Amino acid sequence: MTTLYLDLETFADVPIANGTHAYAEGAEILLFAYALDDGPVHVWDCTRDPLVPDPLADALDDPAVMLCAHNSHFDRTVLWHAGYRLPLPRWHDTMVKALAHSLPGSLGDLCDILKVPTDKAKDKAGRQLMHLFCKPRPATSKVRRATRDTHPTEWSTFVEYARLDVEAMRAVDKKLPDWNYQGNEIALWHLDQAINDRGVMVDTDLAHAAIRAVERAQKVLAHRTNELTDGAVQAATQRDAMLRHLVAAYGIDLPDLQQSTLERRIADPDLPAELRELLAIRLQASTTSTSKYKTLAKAVSSDGRLRGTLQFNGASRTGRWAGRLFQPQNLPRPVLKQAAIDRGIDALKADCEDLIFDNVMELTSSAIRGCIVAPKDKKLVVADLSNIEGRVLAWLAGEEWKLQAFADFDTVQLEGGDWITGTELVAAYLDRRPVPLALDAKGEPIRKGHDLYKLAYAKSFGIQPEAVSKDNRQVGKVQELALGYEGGVGAFLT
Repeated sequence: MTTLYLDLETFADVPIANGTHAYAEGAEILLFAYALDDGPVHVWDCTRDPLVPDPLADALDDPAVMLCAHNSHFDRTVLWHAGYRLPLPRWHDTMVKALAHSLPGSLGDLCDILKVPTDKAKDKAGRQLMHLFCKPRPATSKVRRATRDTHPTEWSTFVEYARLDVEAMRAVDKKLPDWNYQGNEIALWHLDQAINDRGVMVDTDLAHAAIRAVERAQKVLAHRTNELTDGAVQAATQRDAMLRHLVAAYGIDLPDLQQSTLERRIADPDLPAELRELLAIRLQASTTSTSKYKTLAKAVSSDGRLRGTLQFNGASRTGRWAGRLFQPQNLPRPVLKQAAIDRGIDALKADCEDLIFDNVMELTSSAIRGCIVAPKDKKLVVADLSNIEGRVLAWLAGEEWKLQAFADFDTVQLEGGDWITGTELVAAYLDRRPVPLALDAKGEPIRKGHDLYKLAYAKSFGIQPEAVSKDNRQVGKVQELALGYEGGVGAFLT
């Protein structure tokens, strides 16, 4: 099968850090470097000639030609906005191929590892040229945008670097193994790309309201910090100034200002009230999860959807997905109850959150998940595989008793008193057959066995599974998964 190796150099007013999809909507293709199989690398200068070269046009139009790029999500998205609807099954990605084998995603690093000859000095100069031509010049620059007309010498070098990038990518592609990048894995990557392209609808009103609320809260916290320290610390986010003040005013030399350190100090009953308040303010002001709102606001596409939030094989040692941009896999666990969050979202949108909540930072951190919403006239359906990690772990370890415990948990009681297994229940739902379940006092299905996370906590702390709270269940979950999958100390701390 013929392979078209390609690499795009683009310009846009939107920073690439805002995300590929937000960037690509207004991106202009400057250079299109390409090569067919082992043929010479050509560079189409789109700023000189708007007509697509015939060999390139033929290759793009031919469904039998495979398309190969490094981080193809970028090139494919830019081409989509340029009018090229190139099907996912045609694409091949050297970055994903590298990640699938626990290798770095950087093309330069891959060249080093795979002994592909490159000139580091030229690589550095190439990055400088990208900064020159691919984004607006600083406001202080005489030239607002660098082009082939304003910088002809640099442009010629820029074209050459585009050519070298394709040569390097092609060489890397030939040297990378295929063991973990074939068949089902490629099909799974195609599914991943479809998920990233679809994205999620975002409540941008909430995101902007939360940004405003955080800014207001930070000003209030900074003002109070200034009062408590007699002007020694202007804002609680000033780490070094805060540490110096704690030593000077209270004789306390903290190793850091991490959450766990501050919480231990705040719990000290002998702590002076003013110091306790100051440390609590520091905790509030340093809530980094609220920065996700700004990421959301910048990364959302013009249709209100957020895309490109997952990286296939991003956790290269395990092959699991990694989060990007908003990082939906790494959202803070809400501290507030759902009813309070719902009220808080309404208050945020009305710009009156401080009238209802003492800790606005806690509210905004707890409300982040509310930014993911259903499109108009649609429903947001949330589905999850119950304790999938724990089930796989038991299966891998051959713990038949635990697999049976999971089966018992999945078995629920019918109204007549009989039991129906999880497998039978799923089959009934798929066939759309009504299943009248018996419910307990809380309106929950009556199960034959206990939740395994609750059971883990109950056995560890000598209580009945029925007495395990939602928060304690989380401890049981960490026990099961961190110990089973070799988690570190951080798993228990967070």
